[in-house]
Amino acid sequence: MLKNREIENQTNFLEEAKSNLNNLESIFLQLKSKCQSYSPTIELALKKVHFIKAGADILGFPLLSNFAHRLEDALQTLKKQTNFLEIGSELQILLLSGVEWLRQIVELLSVGYVIDEQWLASFCFPVFEELKKHVSEQNLVHNKTQHSPYNELEDIILLIFQTEVEEYLQHLKSLLAKTDKYNLKSEVIIIATQLGDLGELLNLKAFTQLCRSIIQHLEKSVSYADVTEIAQLALFTWQRSQTLILTKQFEQLPTRIVTNSDTKVQIFEEFTLSESLFKNENISLIP
Repeated sequence: MLKNREIENQTNFLEEAKSNLNNLESIFLQLKSKCQSYSPTIELALKKVHFIKAGADILGFPLLSNFAHRLEDALQTLKKQTNFLEIGSELQILLLSGVEWLRQIVELLSVGYVIDEQWLASFCFPVFEELKKHVSEQNLVHNKTQHSPYNELEDIILLIFQTEVEEYLQHLKSLLAKTDKYNLKSEVIIIATQLGDLGELLNLKAFTQLCRSIIQHLEKSVSYADVTEIAQLALFTWQRSQTLILTKQFEQLPTRIVTNSDTKVQIFEEFTLSESLFKNENISLIP
């Protein structure tokens, strides 16, 4: 009886997800033709995407939730740019492509098809990566025109690590808290790839090297236990990097993760000290 109810809930959700995606498509098609503030339109789009992300997560569709989360992140970035945002053809196409891929995933789930993750990684993932890159670069261009040359990039880095990077770390925490670790490896590789791209964009070479180190370790891991250990170390080291960046200790950023237990204890002690400094230091956001 409970199984039937679960199937019914999943079916109803997928049907409603299709309706939300149709609405999203209409919203994105209208964006380019508008001249006024995009804020109300972006807010409406965010509600539609959030419904899909949250519902998919609750009802056991992790891949759908993951890609909906990517689109939501892009819209959150656009939301911050509504006072200067320009919707060009490239951005509009990327948004519509994101909707189309979500629609394909929903359609496959509706007929009970087991989705091939390699297929998604090869064709779907690059679309969302390009969308993320596009909106991030647009945001950086705006910020560079608003701040003095002396500290403009540093201010941007601090803000991004307080917001966007923190969201990634919270997402990884939630993945590690789940009992089902089946998709953990691919999920963490995706996170590491996105954070590595962010490191390149912000010219944080050490942080980019760290992300590549994590990917290399994961690619060599074959057991769930190894993947979980690497994911935990990745979270730990990313948190340490975040604290060092927010305390402006860029020269101390780690470039790789280590699995030796003694070294891990040493890193923990250094992280605790850095975190204490961070809490006691007055760190200001961009004015």
